[in-house]
Amino acid sequence: MDFYKNKKDAHILSIILFACFIILMGLNLYKVFTDDDTYSYLGVGANLLLAISQGLQIKKYQGKQG
Repeated sequence: MDFYKNKKDAHILSIILFACFIILMGLNLYKVFTDDDTYSYLGVGANLLLAISQGLQIKKYQGKQG
């Protein structure tokens, strides 16, 4: 795809995805602490791993730029 050839556009998408993962993680944590009958610990864990992965990619990209 031509989108991934442009590193700046891919970096912006990475930042947007990171923000979405953080928001979803907050919603999952809210659901875990407020609803006793449902559990989504696996969802929180998966979302946390994705957020960490995106954060590392953003840090790696910024390290190459500077």
